[in-house]
Amino acid sequence: MNMGISEDEISQQWEKVKSSIEKINISDNTGLDVIRIFYILKKFIEKKNLDALTIECYPEFMGKTCLGFSLLADEGIACACEGDVHGALLMWIMMKLSGGPVHNTDTLYVHKEDNSVTGSHCGCGSIKLAESREKVEINPVRLADGGACVVFPSKPGIVTMANLIGKAETYRLGVILGEAIKTDMTFPGNPLRVKLPVSIKDYLKFIEECALGHHWIVAYGDITKELKIMAKQLNINLHQLESN
Repeated sequence: MNMGISEDEISQQWEKVKSSIEKINISDNTGLDVIRIFYILKKFIEKKNLDALTIECYPEFMGKTCLGFSLLADEGIACACEGDVHGALLMWIMMKLSGGPVHNTDTLYVHKEDNSVTGSHCGCGSIKLAESREKVEINPVRLADGGACVVFPSKPGIVTMANLIGKAETYRLGVILGEAIKTDMTFPGNPLRVKLPVSIKDYLKFIEECALGHHWIVAYGDITKELKIMAKQLNINLHQLESN
């Protein structure tokens, strides 16, 4: 599917990516393939006038859209993984409220020693979320052993975590204000470690009692007040986890 995209345009975009990221651990052929997909997505978004997008990437398209999602996030398009429509919608909302790109994460590790959690996805976040540009790499996606994803440890700062799930009158929004702290590459994606306002036990209890999903969207800054206003206006049940 060409969609009017020239090979010169694709090559120029790949060269632009290579010039902006020092550590490229994929072949040029793979890079050109994923840039083609980026342009197909970009043309589709322009044609449909979209602000947000999600694709059922697992397992057939693993690694084919990650770099494209990262580039689109840099342009202000909310891109969610695994066909998660709620995640894409919440990403768009939180991007607008926070004024910048946001993380789309699965909770992967819990750290009882400091009541923090680490979340990540394969590596599709905007590089504006990275701790430093020098730590950004483009690598194959771990499970697919192919494609291209953007990997980096995430920057520290105050963050708002949110989780949207349900339908019709059962819609519910879980909200947590935390602090992203410095982390290493504990997962080959965009690891984000967040110190919680409560114990890990209370965090897990909160998720269970509110029947929340596994995708947490994380924005930098405190936008809890804005999310409360939005939830009230849209008649969404809001649950906020706060320190005792």
